[in-house]
Amino acid sequence: MALHGLPHAWENSSVFEYLSPLLLLLAGLAVQWSVRKRGLLSESRIEGSDSGIQQKPLTEAELQVLHDLTPRERAILSLLALGKSNKEIAFELGLREQTVKNYLYALYRKLGVQDRVGATRFAIRAGMASPAS
Repeated sequence: MALHGLPHAWENSSVFEYLSPLLLLLAGLAVQWSVRKRGLLSESRIEGSDSGIQQKPLTEAELQVLHDLTPRERAILSLLALGKSNKEIAFELGLREQTVKNYLYALYRKLGVQDRVGATRFAIRAGMASPAS
């Protein structure tokens, strides 16, 4: 059965074979967006505070860590706190994604945190970003 106006490769196959990867991609993006949105909102709430992360001041040790960050580390931390993915950070700063991952691991160690959420909380407390509302 020849389908008029379609590329030759489509003549002997179902249109669904071509649409299903696209639909899966769109579904994956929707799930990723939902998880990111929910994760940032729910993880940033502490003890039911209406304003999100409580603004307790940085300790002297945290201020020293903040002072010791390189300009590149500060830029990456700021973009991370805005909810940017590693890929987005890499694109904005003209870096490879693996380089961003390396910076993040070093930042986590310096900040004494375990993950993106901890680093984001630090950035908010340091005034580098505002809490999600």
